[in-house]
Amino acid sequence: MREIQILVEYDLIQLIVETLRNNNEAVIIKGCLEALESILNTGKAATAESGIGKNPFVIRLAQAQGLPVVESLQSHPNNEVYEIVARIIEDHLDFE
Repeated sequence: MREIQILVEYDLIQLIVETLRNNNEAVIIKGCLEALESILNTGKAATAESGIGKNPFVIRLAQAQGLPVVESLQSHPNNEVYEIVARIIEDHLDFE
């Protein structure tokens, strides 16, 4: 899949995590979270299709120190940000 090659080659997850970590504007945070959700959905579909164990993009998010960044956004005052974060956590992440 060409999309996966692009995501890996340009390390988009790292760029998203850095942007989330260094920005407070709800519009930018929402855009980053929507992009992250799309990436994680792509990885989930590829994982299901190929039968590999774990979503490689969840692993990359953890390697990029992005799990605490996403988790911290649960308390963001913007409801839309909260909703996207809740979906990401519910669909892709396990903080237990």
